[in-house]
Amino acid sequence: MISSPSAQVVNAFAESNFVKGSGGKQVKAYGPVIGIATAISVVGIACTVAVWPGRRGRKFEEASIVGAGEHAEVK
Repeated sequence: MISSPSAQVVNAFAESNFVKGSGGKQVKAYGPVIGIATAISVVGIACTVAVWPGRRGRKFEEASIVGAGEHAEVK
């Protein structure tokens, strides 16, 4: 739900802001706006990873198989 409108938001900001392109011509600011959107995503992911409760030391090979019932052997 958070990322679904991101394409429209980036497009709206890029079309309303301009930067100088090669030759000094004004062009839409897609590059800088996408860079800022990427930076926001990276910060959000970093914050999520920093505060999310990790599962260090978990041994997934010892977990039971989903749907196998209680009769599955654990190696």
